[in-house]
Amino acid sequence: MFNDIDNLARYKVPKLLSCYVDVLHFFFKQINKQIPEEQNKDIAMFLEYGINKQTQASMIILGLSRSTIFELESLEDEEGNLILNNENMTEAEALQWLNDNIQSIKENNLIPKLLIDEIVDVITAYTL
Repeated sequence: MFNDIDNLARYKVPKLLSCYVDVLHFFFKQINKQIPEEQNKDIAMFLEYGINKQTQASMIILGLSRSTIFELESLEDEEGNLILNNENMTEAEALQWLNDNIQSIKENNLIPKLLIDEIVDVITAYTL
């Protein structure tokens, strides 16, 4: 069963979705229209990493683990609002968000120290 899931989810489905996206691109080019934003996502990468938001992809590209990203996404402020509420950050925006929020995360012990260390390592790697 795991072999089937791995084979389908990692290889066949992304390949077929890639073909579908190529056909969409061709179609929209033929009718001189822009591709809708929601159709322009890298679905194969989202499947491979088990994510569904651009911000998550950006943070993975920066070097954060999915565990750390999911912990960051669950953080709330005093009013119960999600702190990380932008789902479409670029890598630069995600790095800036990490820089802006790491001190508060550290001071308030909002996530485990191991995950904080991972964030600090990413910030350090990109600021040197």
